Amino acid sequence: MEQQPYPDRVRSEHGVPRYEPWLGVSASTFLPIIAIFVLPERFIWLMIALSALLLTVGVVMLLRQERRATYLRGDA
Repeated sequence: MEQQPYPDRVRSEHGVPRYEPWLGVSASTFLPIIAIFVLPERFIWLMIALSALLLTVGVVMLLRQERRATYLRGDA
């Protein structure tokens, strides 16, 4: 059997790596940081807080996904 470069859980049925929602949320952390350069100075702390919130939500999503995958595999 040929070994695949990605594990089955990160590939779709057509062999294309699938989208991870937590990764999209974590990557969106950069949008408020970029907005800091365009927005007035009074929005700096709001954008930093929004970036921190997005990063935290992304990490929580990752942890929940991994915990669920471990439970479904029966490793727990």
